Amino acid sequence: MALRRSCALDPTRCYSEPLVRAMLAPGTVKLERILAKPPYRLSAHRSRIGNRYRERLDAYKREHGRVDDRIRDRVWDETLADYVEEKMASGASMGGGLYYSNGQDANPRHAHVRRAMEQGLPVPVRRNPDGSVFNGRADYERILADFRSQLHQHSLEADRASFGFDPAADEGRVDTSGVDLVKVFQQAARQGHDLNVLADTLHLDDAMRQRVMAAACT
Repeated sequence: MALRRSCALDPTRCYSEPLVRAMLAPGTVKLERILAKPPYRLSAHRSRIGNRYRERLDAYKREHGRVDDRIRDRVWDETLADYVEEKMASGASMGGGLYYSNGQDANPRHAHVRRAMEQGLPVPVRRNPDGSVFNGRADYERILADFRSQLHQHSLEADRASFGFDPAADEGRVDTSGVDLVKVFQQAARQGHDLNVLADTLHLDDAMRQRVMAAACT
């Protein structure tokens, strides 16, 4: 965001993919690092399990089509069980906060889990404040959805600041009355945006698209 603002204020700079890559190198911005911070506080272990879960779920969708919560829970539980088995076999730490979809703690090193397993009893179930069973899969997906919602909102705020209107408003139907589209496209070009994507977002017909883009590029 700081880079975008600096480019918006400096007409000699163009916000582009090469510039972003140069500013980020040699470090990288990882989803895992972002989600570890407030307000998400998602542990690195849960993030890694989540990454594997999404990959497996995508593979299932490609093969079988749409999925329901039952399938999501099953894929999450299988992914988590495999992760725990790997950590136990290697002796590596796996941290806390790892829960199956039925609310059971997945870490067999925790005392209450170990005692239950030794006595042949069910592992105690974690519950939400309202008494419902805590679902580790649903909680992970909620955190991810919250993050994506915040990220999307920040993007919309940047668009409003840049263009003076919301390109994604009203389910894609954008009111451009009173908006100088040529200036909008010129500014988008200076900031390195894809003008065809912008035209699609605004639902411009072919004639308007050609006129505006021709005028903006002269």
